[in-house]
Amino acid sequence: MRRIVRFAGGAMAAAAVLLVAPVPASAGGPTSVLLVSPTRQVATALYHSDAAYTRLQELLGETPGNDPLAPALKGGPGTDAINVTWLIHDVQVWRVDRIFMAQDGPWIETNLNRDGTLKFDQSGVVHRASDAKALVELLAMLKLIGPAPPPANQGMWSPATASPQTVTTPVQTAASERDAANIDWLWMLVGAAAGAVLVVGLRPLVRRRRPV
Repeated sequence: MRRIVRFAGGAMAAAAVLLVAPVPASAGGPTSVLLVSPTRQVATALYHSDAAYTRLQELLGETPGNDPLAPALKGGPGTDAINVTWLIHDVQVWRVDRIFMAQDGPWIETNLNRDGTLKFDQSGVVHRASDAKALVELLAMLKLIGPAPPPANQGMWSPATASPQTVTTPVQTAASERDAANIDWLWMLVGAAAGAVLVVGLRPLVRRRRPV
């Protein structure tokens, strides 16, 4: 009887560990993660073999719980939260974390989507990162926070802002060509006028020297 009790207790403990432990990609967990900042119009993605993927997973926590000091946050379309979407086989949503940057550090709203019924306006668990400073540094490295990136880096179809040199150089070149053309025409006119003067002036001399 004691053996049965011990066996049952061990099985329950093992099951609890499995529920709390991270789910690797090979076991049916997420294989990639998409990070988007709608405010900055910047997006990036990480694969499960990337070291930044594992670090992000650690910082956001595998099974977060509600923080009693958490503010009333609600992510979704129209908010300034950084959306972190974890994908199974790169196509199906597994979990969504919305990161709100606050003066006292980032807050995270987490929604699990194990049954495929996650909605945009669904309220999640609001909690802190395991290391707020490290999370901020990671997001800055991924260009999701910090100085705004130039427009050319915001997508392959975004219009790139031309530098002042690129704009002014053709204008200066065109102006120089026009000046050169005007000078050429001026010299042609001067030459024609000088030729006419010479013809008019030399004609009497030629007539005088003609043999009778």
